[in-house]
Amino acid sequence: MALNISSLAIRGFKWSYLSAIVNAVLIMGMTAILARILDPAEFGLVAAANILLRFTTYLTVGIEPAIIQKKDLSELDIRTSFTLSVLIGLSTCGLVMLFAPLAVNVIPSAEIVPVIRVLALALLFNGLSMTAVALLKKELGFRALAKIEIAAYVTGYCVVGLILALNGFGIWSLVCASLTQSLMIGALAYVIIRHGCRPVLDRGSRRHLVSFGGKSTLLSFLEFLGFNVDNLVIGHGLGPAALGLYTRAMALIDLPIQQITTPLLKVSFPAMSQIQNDYVKLREVYASTITIMVVIAVPAAVGLIPAASDLVLTLLGLKWVDAIPILQVLSILIPIAMVTGFMGSICTATGRLNGRLTIQAVFIVALPVVVFAAADQGLTAIAIAVVGAHMVRLVALAFLIRTILRFPMRELGRCLLPGAVGALAAFVTISAVHGEIGQLPSPIALLIEIAVGAVTLAAVVTIMPLPTIVPILRRVQSNVQDLGMGRHVVSWLLRRHA
Repeated sequence: MALNISSLAIRGFKWSYLSAIVNAVLIMGMTAILARILDPAEFGLVAAANILLRFTTYLTVGIEPAIIQKKDLSELDIRTSFTLSVLIGLSTCGLVMLFAPLAVNVIPSAEIVPVIRVLALALLFNGLSMTAVALLKKELGFRALAKIEIAAYVTGYCVVGLILALNGFGIWSLVCASLTQSLMIGALAYVIIRHGCRPVLDRGSRRHLVSFGGKSTLLSFLEFLGFNVDNLVIGHGLGPAALGLYTRAMALIDLPIQQITTPLLKVSFPAMSQIQNDYVKLREVYASTITIMVVIAVPAAVGLIPAASDLVLTLLGLKWVDAIPILQVLSILIPIAMVTGFMGSICTATGRLNGRLTIQAVFIVALPVVVFAAADQGLTAIAIAVVGAHMVRLVALAFLIRTILRFPMRELGRCLLPGAVGALAAFVTISAVHGEIGQLPSPIALLIEIAVGAVTLAAVVTIMPLPTIVPILRRVQSNVQDLGMGRHVVSWLLRRHA
């Protein structure tokens, strides 16, 4: 059984990251195109509407982990979860449409009301798709999920959104693209894994969904607040244009975070839940994953600081130059968010949600204070305050994991050292290259900077000892038939660092 789980997990990682890479390319391409057609204020209004809508989506988010976590899932459990998610989706959709005019008290723009009312349909679509998507994840069916996610994005943004934008529909091209993507995910997931849809609210099934899912819902909602308080402050105090600049910079940061971390957490949560009482294996997974994360993410984040101008000019264009200093500060969030997400996944897999909830609650109280204090100094000051607050939360989570896994902080320092060395090397080399190629067109300069950063990172991985990754590489190697070409990389890393 352990071998089957390992094999399925490796396949899941492979397909999840393939989906992440393809979606990243598609998102960057569509961002570059739509940013030249639409205005910052249009992006800002849609971003603000989505932030307000996501307050209600977290009423159903706990259903998915509750389905994944339960070992013996019955037909009654499935039908109950579907019934609950659809009822909540219908209710929240109706309430949002009814109270949409109140949004002008948060975002002072009358245009946001019809945008919110139309986007509210996504709440219903999500309710319809929640159970099917959760069942696919529970069965580690990430190959199917990868195909679904790619097809949904292509249909939503590359077809519907682009056609509407080119025909002058402005902000509604983004709205329709988002709704089409949500609808496609639900429809395709149900086609692949059909489940019972006959309404029922079984008491036993409902009890599990409420008890486990309730804490997950609260935690997800608090984390959502943590990532959006800054957006609400900017939208309310500085207006849609400033919010558009900030959210586009954050979107460039969020892209690597989501494309790297989301596939990892998507697969690691159900996999780690299977070994939640084996602390020896969990410590090995923790050390290995943190080392790999920081040795990739920290150099990438620091290297982005000198390359930020070329990235913004290449993807967004000249009218977004004010986003450059914001992007340079927010780049530090890349490794912070990745490591924070993985630490949180360990807490959930081991059932230690109370400590994580406490840390997040304190974070939510403190974050608005520092954001409001920095607001008068502008967007860059807000970005600095946000990064500092997230760093403090990361340190608190590290101490919580130390308690759960009995993992010494000294060992955590060993895991972080290669990333720090790589960050210094990346910053020095990319800064030197950036100064020499300043006259080149931004797309060419960016490609050169990426190449230099990749070579620098490869040199660090080759030179620096990474003993903490050896245990997990050996387990991966035992499933070599699922690695494809990756078996050569694993074998080389084992020879180098064993």
